[in-house]
Amino acid sequence: MREIAAAAGPDVETASLAACVASVLELEVPPLTPGAALLEVRQWLAQRNFGLADIADPQGFAWPGYWLARDAGGRWVVMFGVPSAVVWDPTGRGTAVEAIVAGLLPAPLALTPPMLAGPGTSAAVAGRVELICLAAGAEAPVTVVDQARALAGRGLDGDRYAAARGTFSGGPGSGR
Repeated sequence: MREIAAAAGPDVETASLAACVASVLELEVPPLTPGAALLEVRQWLAQRNFGLADIADPQGFAWPGYWLARDAGGRWVVMFGVPSAVVWDPTGRGTAVEAIVAGLLPAPLALTPPMLAGPGTSAAVAGRVELICLAAGAEAPVTVVDQARALAGRGLDGDRYAAARGTFSGGPGSGR
């Protein structure tokens, strides 16, 4: 883990979340929007085949690895160990946490050969198409189709991603 300090400013929740994710994953997190930071970080991580799993009982959670906890004041900290304790507070306020109200566990979305091969590489994976669904826009109802035309580097003809109207269309990455 690389200790990254939270950016100065009035929005402690967004700044500390970004700093905790950056610290644990040792990645530079893009600027986040207050009020939408958690969704944006999840979308950004999903493009890297990573995610943040919600912890059902963060107050009693113990893990022999890094996880993120949010206190009642909105500050995110990095936790570690059994029993778990604060190992990094990116705001510099210290390791005392009164009440943990949320917890996130960073984890790969799938342990598949392409993820293990790394970005920019290819690995053959056997599989089959179970269903093809198209939607005209972000969060629009989907239509099940028997076939679809694939557009190289864009997606499926008639789908929101091929038309750049998908939920993830605005960010970097290869699309969906």
